[in-house]
Amino acid sequence: MATFAVYNDATRRVLRTGSCAASDIALQAQAGESVIQCAANVSDGTHYVHESGVPVLKKSLAASWDKQSVAAGGLDEAVLSGLPIPCTVTVDWQTKVDVFDGSFEFSAIDPGDYHVMVDEVGYLREEWIIEAD
Repeated sequence: MATFAVYNDATRRVLRTGSCAASDIALQAQAGESVIQCAANVSDGTHYVHESGVPVLKKSLAASWDKQSVAAGGLDEAVLSGLPIPCTVTVDWQTKVDVFDGSFEFSAIDPGDYHVMVDEVGYLREEWIIEAD
């Protein structure tokens, strides 16, 4: 059995991993995907595929918040800085915001907990909960 990783051709993001007969590795990729034989420890959560075709460990995200809560009503904001340029920040698994300057400003009209996530190729996924009260 051989271990493989299937990745997106455009983003180089690992989509899935598995094992099969070495002769069947090429059959694992679909349109828009490529496949490589790799070590068993390669996963979609920890690796991406470099332009050279080699799986590479993702780096830790160096981003940090200036505070963990905001006052509801939309007048207060928390700033997440140190983001990769460019990147996409997702709020509550729905709203996606493209960031081009390395920082994301968050405010909320309604009180509650808001789930904020950065899942960028080349970086470990990070998630935070920001409270609006």
